[in-house]
Amino acid sequence: MGRQRAKDRVIGPYLHGKKYRVIVLAYGQKHYQHFETEREASDFIKCARRELFLDATTIQQAIEEYELFMRSKCKPLTARSTIDFLSRFFDDKTLSINNVDKKIIEKNVLIRSAKVATDTVASELRTSKTFLRWCAYRGWVSRGLIAQLGEIKVVGRRSKGKKQLTIDESRKYLKAAIEGANAGEIGCVVAMCPLLLGIRSREILDRQIRDLDDDGKVLWIRDAKTDAGNRRILIPDVLKHHLIKLSIGKTSEDYLIPGRYRGRRATTWLNKWVGIVCARAGVVRVCAHGLRGTHATLATSIGVSSRVVAESLGHVSDTITHEHYIKRDSKINSAQQATWSVINVN
Repeated sequence: MGRQRAKDRVIGPYLHGKKYRVIVLAYGQKHYQHFETEREASDFIKCARRELFLDATTIQQAIEEYELFMRSKCKPLTARSTIDFLSRFFDDKTLSINNVDKKIIEKNVLIRSAKVATDTVASELRTSKTFLRWCAYRGWVSRGLIAQLGEIKVVGRRSKGKKQLTIDESRKYLKAAIEGANAGEIGCVVAMCPLLLGIRSREILDRQIRDLDDDGKVLWIRDAKTDAGNRRILIPDVLKHHLIKLSIGKTSEDYLIPGRYRGRRATTWLNKWVGIVCARAGVVRVCAHGLRGTHATLATSIGVSSRVVAESLGHVSDTITHEHYIKRDSKINSAQQATWSVINVN
């Protein structure tokens, strides 16, 4: 599997009556295909040659094919997140997909482990294993590699939840972000969103102009990973006018935060700006997901129920919110405040 057979070939296109014929010799059988135009026939030949390994399929080409498959099977956000993982995990995407072996996967795991958290590498590895199984089904990689995938593990201690900011650090962070936003830095505008709105990186980066509603007071989250993720977010005044400014001169289908990555920005860009703001504010460096957790912890610490916080974050239930987002002491503080209010402690 995954290698060209000696007698496999594609012949054509050539005129046959009023149509263009293509002959495919594969797996010891002959197949005839007819097309109305020569271009349709040529496009079919390209696909057929790639399927039969008559032309080398690169990792990049395989990822592009997989993206089309994912878009037909799942929600847009899930497809985009999957392709983001694959694009980061495979550093040399010019390599032929049938040359991918266990050593290459293990090397990529080590490279990624030196750059990002263990949990992130584990997610990328799981996604890559699923992708390679799909490639094996297409005949692009050997079944032997699939059998070896279970042996590849991520080494390192996995943590629950990302590093978060304290209350004072959150204030310093927000001040630094506002100063950058006022100076015209788009990155600082977007870096405020996970902390103030509690939204995921992709949820802000994938927003179109039409999602900014009611004169900038509301942001609609659509096509989320789950139905619970589709929600209406209120925007505070400190952020509202910056987002309105980003929408000027654009059509309703344009991205609010345009970029070169399929017309939008990559999540790495947002995390870079979160790091820049942290450095300017003189606080511990966190990631965008850590700011989302900070948002949840601060909300819980002032008495907001975990169920309401879960709904604001777009979670199906509050189990994940409790385990990965809300710090334990904020739950204790909420309980203490509730007790104090009952016995009238000021």
